[in-house]
Amino acid sequence: MKVKGVPGKYQRLVRAMYGRASTYVRSAAGDSDEFSVAVGLHQGSALSPYLFILIMDALTSDIQEEAPWCMLFADDIILVGEEGPEIQRRLAKWKERLENVGLKISRTKTKHMFCDFGGSSDFTPIALDGVSLPVCSDFKYLGSILQNDGNIDRDVTNRINAAIFITSTGKNMPSKDHALGIPFKLSDHPSNGLRLGLP
Repeated sequence: MKVKGVPGKYQRLVRAMYGRASTYVRSAAGDSDEFSVAVGLHQGSALSPYLFILIMDALTSDIQEEAPWCMLFADDIILVGEEGPEIQRRLAKWKERLENVGLKISRTKTKHMFCDFGGSSDFTPIALDGVSLPVCSDFKYLGSILQNDGNIDRDVTNRINAAIFITSTGKNMPSKDHALGIPFKLSDHPSNGLRLGLP
């Protein structure tokens, strides 16, 4: 927090909140005894996502690139590049950095999406620890479905289905008109996108 310029009084406040943290587990069988939490962020705390982002930013600021080439949101990281070998090098750099501070890239959540918009680049498999990553035709990021063909039909269908679900469950609809954040085709060049999931 100090590295990111958080004032000392807030640093002390967070330390006090996390200093003697305890919790218990509530289940159908009843509540467990209280136990102390020695590592990690408090689940359910409104402060936890902010602290995680602050820490991730401090740990990786020197290897981050500007959007859309590198995008971070909580525990999602997206790396975008025009060539497969470029993505492979950047993935290796992120993997090394994260593992040096005790974080791991999820082998089950990390996916590779190749977008061929008619350019000269060929598909190059991307590997993590020598194992090729699964290739997908779309993935969800911040609620939007990004597609490898540049279209938006799956995202629109997903949003319509979500609206139908909300209205059918009787939940209140927003009182103001809200614009849909629909992704669009960024480039006519082929590109590779990589979504890194942290466990």
